[in-house]
This record gives sequence, structure tokens and C-alpha cells, in this order.
Amino acid sequence: MRAVLLCDLGNSRLKWQLLGPGGGLLEQGAMSSVARTGAGLASDLEEACGAALTRLNDQGVECAMGLVSVASADQTDALLQWGEQVTEAPVCRVRSEPKLARLTNGYR
Repeated sequence: MRAVLLCDLGNSRLKWQLLGPGGGLLEQGAMSSVARTGAGLASDLEEACGAALTRLNDQGVECAMGLVSVASADQTDALLQWGEQVTEAPVCRVRSEPKLARLTNGYR
């Protein structure tokens, strides 16, 4: 089983959760994404959860990352690049659809 880092990058905040191999919450946090460069966000995310990812890696636990983003391409690309470097695997990029079943997305 893998640990999973889930990231939700919005226009105002980056929210994240690190789930252990069994699905339990290990750590979580949030930070402002307003007027931030992608490199700055990636650096702060590394500071926030990098130690936990390293501990998991040292225990032989693989980690995957999922990212959903409505933020700028600079911020999104920086987190995708950071995630692929840290997990040594492609990041699962989740994209919203304008409409699915009866649910309508309010974002353009």
C-alpha cells in the first residue's frame, strides 16, 4: 500500500493532507497561495510535509500525489514538478468537469 499526498490548490489557499498506507490521516495543513510564486509554494509545501515524506520513504513506504488546481499555471506546474521529484512518480492531476450527472461546477 502507498501513502498519498493530496493537494488542493485554489486561488487563495493551498490545502494538503498526507494519508498513510492504510488511509489514515498523518498530517494536514494549509497556506496562503495569494501572490505567491510556484517555487515559493513548492518550497513551503516541502517545509510543511517533507520530513513526513522522508520518514515514510525511509520505512520503505512509497508515496503518490494527487493534485487539483484552479490556480495559475506557474503555481500548478511548480507543484506538479515538486511532486514528481519527491514521489518519483507521475502526479495524478484531477480536473473538474463543467457538469457531471446533476452536479454543475461554478468555476469557468
